[in-house]
Amino acid sequence: MKWIFIFLFSFPLSVFSAETPNKTTVIKDTVEVSKSVQPDVYSLTFKVSSRGKSEENVLKSLSTADEYIRGLNLPYSGGNFIIYPLKEWDSVRKVYRIDGFSGEVLYRFKLKNVLQQEDIFRALNMAKEKSPISYSILYSKWVVSEKKKSGALKSLKVGILNTARQEKKIFERELNKRCFIKSISFSSVNPFPILENVRAFKITAPKPKREREEIKLRARVVYICY
Repeated sequence: MKWIFIFLFSFPLSVFSAETPNKTTVIKDTVEVSKSVQPDVYSLTFKVSSRGKSEENVLKSLSTADEYIRGLNLPYSGGNFIIYPLKEWDSVRKVYRIDGFSGEVLYRFKLKNVLQQEDIFRALNMAKEKSPISYSILYSKWVVSEKKKSGALKSLKVGILNTARQEKKIFERELNKRCFIKSISFSSVNPFPILENVRAFKITAPKPKREREEIKLRARVVYICY
């Protein structure tokens, strides 16, 4: 099999071809396109914790916080709790003894307005006045909703298809053959999220900037030229 390398400056990713004994040329290319999208959902994840002498006391405290959170009538996921014993080593008896219990609940909110987080923190602080709880922010960031991301990916697929058609014409001209697009395999390129920490004791919390997100799509394109 004879290998032919083609370099196209208009397409930054790899392009190579192989010519079979019957003069058929198989070309494989990697194409990447991107689109800048404005985030439309403010994602907020936090944990509510409590400690007490018994499981019942801990559960009661977590339930108090849960009532305040549910009273906001804001959509969220999570709310499942876990309670576990706190063990301490008894150096005299050489055994572990239970020194109370600890529990925690994780909540994930998808908000349309960043100001809605103030209502959440206000509710949590009101719950703190009623029960011995604490809370910590694990994640806060503007993100692109799945609906908007799906629309962007559809647009990018059309962009890759148009690029593939343009490449096909270039290959036909350079090889003096008739080319066809045999297959296109898509794979998304996901950036790593940036975590933002918020001090739990503040009622007026920092408001993360809504920065545009770059959505990328990569495709493996195979051409057949006769």
